[in-house]
Amino acid sequence: MIATSIAPTGTKEATFLGLESYKESQADQFFGREEEIKDLVQHIQYNTLTFLFGKSGTGKTSLLNAGVFPELREEDYIPFRIRLIYNSESPSLISQVWEVLKAEITRLNYKVEALIPGDTLWEFFHRESLWKIITPVLVFDQFEEIFTLTEKYPKRKEEVEELLIELADLVENQVPKKVKARYLNSNAQIDYEYKKQRVKVLISFREDFLAEMESITARIPSAKSVRYRLKPLNGYKALEVITKTWKSAIGKSEAEQIVTYTVNGNSGDNNSHRKLVSQFDVLEVEPALLSQVCSKLEKERGEEKLDKISGEFLKKYPKENILSTIYTEALKKSSGSVTDTKKPVIDKAYLLEQKAKKFIEDNLVNAKGFREKFTYTDINPGILPVIDGMQSLIFIRRDGQYIELAHDVIAAVVKKQREKRLKAEAEKAFMVKAIIIATIILFVSMAVFAVSSVMSKKKLDDAEVMKKNANTLEKKAIVDAKIAAQNKELYAEKIDSINKLGLIPNPSGNNIVIDTSEHAPDPTIDPINPQVPTDPNPNLNPYNPAQTDITIYIKTIEQKDQDLRNKENAIADLMNENRKLQDDIKALTIDPAFIKRYQTHLDTLMIVNRNSPLEVRQRMAAMKKNWQPFLEKMLLLQSKDTRRN
Repeated sequence: MIATSIAPTGTKEATFLGLESYKESQADQFFGREEEIKDLVQHIQYNTLTFLFGKSGTGKTSLLNAGVFPELREEDYIPFRIRLIYNSESPSLISQVWEVLKAEITRLNYKVEALIPGDTLWEFFHRESLWKIITPVLVFDQFEEIFTLTEKYPKRKEEVEELLIELADLVENQVPKKVKARYLNSNAQIDYEYKKQRVKVLISFREDFLAEMESITARIPSAKSVRYRLKPLNGYKALEVITKTWKSAIGKSEAEQIVTYTVNGNSGDNNSHRKLVSQFDVLEVEPALLSQVCSKLEKERGEEKLDKISGEFLKKYPKENILSTIYTEALKKSSGSVTDTKKPVIDKAYLLEQKAKKFIEDNLVNAKGFREKFTYTDINPGILPVIDGMQSLIFIRRDGQYIELAHDVIAAVVKKQREKRLKAEAEKAFMVKAIIIATIILFVSMAVFAVSSVMSKKKLDDAEVMKKNANTLEKKAIVDAKIAAQNKELYAEKIDSINKLGLIPNPSGNNIVIDTSEHAPDPTIDPINPQVPTDPNPNLNPYNPAQTDITIYIKTIEQKDQDLRNKENAIADLMNENRKLQDDIKALTIDPAFIKRYQTHLDTLMIVNRNSPLEVRQRMAAMKKNWQPFLEKMLLLQSKDTRRN
């Protein structure tokens, strides 16, 4: 049942081969299927056609090779195992059948006379005299590939049709149409016994293709009646496989524990273990999974150079670890991943493995740990090779258009791996978030510190500039006032001199007296022609240029005096505001850090409002406007910090 071979040490002890199938030469190492061998041989003997089907991993090929074939040979049967090959280079399907027949007959040193090129299988198995003493058995293994691989190679569909026609003629023992035509055209009669059936046919396929195989019954009615379903091992048969394979290298208790590795239940708990052992007669053990588990344990045992598989050994390799390991190794093998994840460079195969692993964990197992089906056509094409590989390694089973995990016990492993992955992803996300937050805080702290330092220095510089500007303005105002006073005196002297003269020369050469009394004539009226208005500008008098010059000069002095007074008043206001703010600051019993906050707040406020660098007047106005509300805010913050401390 389970693929084993003779240990390389030369002893008679056998070892498990994982997913490798038994060979006919290993029949003496094949255990646990005695009843099935007997039943299937009888089916073949009493029926022309037998359908053998079972789930993936139940060991159909091993049963045929190491169980059925040796028994058939003892009964004078010749089994011809035929595994058809579908690809662009392989010969036609009928040609492949003939090649197997010729190769096996040659290997057995049989002499045949009726092997005529161009004959049908029906003719060969009726005409050849060898089949009167030996019964041929055509065994088509993994026959479901006619449905799967012909989709990939559509040109093979015609060859499949041709093969099915020949098999139908052979099984139903009906004369092929072309044979009838040949003899009818020549008016000859068939010169050999053709009414008696001499050949047996067995077709082996996966159970999930049973519906597709029903389509053959239209051509081969015999396919409806004779079918043999190969079931998984029960607990006792699995126990027999282990104890007979390892013989003295394992005790019954340890063998029972290994059997429980392949079924649901916590074998580490004594009560659960005893319960599972009591149910061995109804347990279903997948042979392929059992073989992989035992193969892994055998490998670990060999590395530790142990003679026996003891209880202590199994404690080091519990169920969860073994199943998880073989599942992970199957994923790596299916994706071609050989990358050591500790290396800095991760290859594409490893990334493909991780994508397939995530797909399996998220879609083929539900939240409670039970298997879920998924539509095959909805799978991401990028991971299909891995999924197909897992199917060939008996971890995924395809049922028509759906796929699912092949074993409930693997579903439990996948569920735990999913939980482990999700936990790691959550921790990674938390760490990334924490790092981001810490980085932001660090940069903000650095920025605040830098800005605070810059702003503090800027505030000191601005205060110094403010002071210098105020002093400069004050000095300038004093100087301007002195200059204005001097100019006023000069202008007054000039005006007095002009008034004393009272005469200004004009173009006519006459002297005109300037009347400065209240009855003086209007300078805007032409004294010669009063009806003609002069220039409306009161400062201009074309008949009295000296008066015009004096008027303009006096107006300029008055304007300068007014500007000087305005500046003096503004400087005085600013200096008063500055002294008030300075007094407020000195009177405060606030930590200097809060003053820095205010300064930072004020500059930030100006930056947000997109203001240009503050002048003295602007800064004083801003300080006056924002001082009171921010003072209240600082007091509130300080009180909170005091309560917190």
